[in-house]
Amino acid sequence: MENKLMQSTVKQRIKSILRAKKIQIPVLSEGDENLRRTLFRQINEDTALTISTVVFILDKFPDVSAEWLLRGQGEMFKHTNHATIQTQNGGIGNTQNMNTFTEPIDLLRTEIAAKNEQIKVKDDQLRTKDDQIAKLLDMLTK
Repeated sequence: MENKLMQSTVKQRIKSILRAKKIQIPVLSEGDENLRRTLFRQINEDTALTISTVVFILDKFPDVSAEWLLRGQGEMFKHTNHATIQTQNGGIGNTQNMNTFTEPIDLLRTEIAAKNEQIKVKDDQLRTKDDQIAKLLDMLTK
């Protein structure tokens, strides 16, 4: 029973990641229908969550903390770079946390990647429609 509760909690965290990243399972599965079905069943239904699905999620979202995903400890996103930048401003040292710059850029990269995947799916759908139209036109001209 405890395992089922833990899986349910991890599934909820995966859903939180997808919401935070504004990514849906079809985009995440990159057009792989078997993967889409597997992810949907394991994340949204009563199918057991496999370790390969958890690893897949962590691989897809390297900025997500495994500790948070699996144990609920810490923050959802890792703070990957705590280096500081020294700038000179009129001879006075001004230190800023590198995260000020890298986290928004990483978020934008993730959003761009997600949009690119959505565009890829739409392109595939358009190609399918173009093929269907070509076949219909071919049938009409025979």
